[in-house]
Amino acid sequence: MVAPDDDLTLDLALSATPRRVLDAVLPARSLAEEVNATREALAEYALATTRATDPPPALRARLIDAIAARPVTARKALVIIDMIQDYLTPGRPLFIPRAREIIGALADRVARARRDGDPIVFVHDFHEEGDPDLEHWPIHAVAGTTGWQMVSELTPQDGDVIVPHRTYSGFFDSDLDRQLERLSVGTLEITGCATELQVFTTAADALMRGYRVEVPDGLHAGTSEELERASMKTLSVMRPVPPRLATR
Repeated sequence: MVAPDDDLTLDLALSATPRRVLDAVLPARSLAEEVNATREALAEYALATTRATDPPPALRARLIDAIAARPVTARKALVIIDMIQDYLTPGRPLFIPRAREIIGALADRVARARRDGDPIVFVHDFHEEGDPDLEHWPIHAVAGTTGWQMVSELTPQDGDVIVPHRTYSGFFDSDLDRQLERLSVGTLEITGCATELQVFTTAADALMRGYRVEVPDGLHAGTSEELERASMKTLSVMRPVPPRLATR
């Protein structure tokens, strides 16, 4: 007799639900691990009992041609979002204390990107006087002030790309997409602040535009640890639609 839990495990293992979704939504991590182990066991059984056959020559030739015609996987860009004075200076109305904790690690990552020749893209909040956004938030990142400028530890250098944006996603009403296309970028390593706002919306927007997205631990900061975890949990179930592969 099969126990109820075994029925659930088997049902989930045979479902088409992606592993990343199961890892995110199952209430117990042990259940997710059991489902994944069951899937692996079923796959091994199938491979052991099913004789593989080669495709017909014509189909094989078409598959080889299709693979050869695929563009080279695009290069990666390091994207640094809103590590600016108005968000990282104590006493300013939109100060994010947790963001100061990642400055050192992010500076090290920038240095490594420069050494490896990876593109570095600084995306920063920027508002003209009279911007409607300033009706809903304290005055910040206004043209003619130092508030929109990067903190000194992350000062852009010649060759870095600087993209101003005026709302949550770095793609909205900006030339970020065009700049990434110019650089033949297909993977974004997104860093900065705030995790639950600019980082999350930029990452989600990037995924919907077909970019591969990485948000490394220790290189992003939100207003709280709880919001950081929730944002990363949501992003963990998302994938690019459709995949974007640009040539170098």
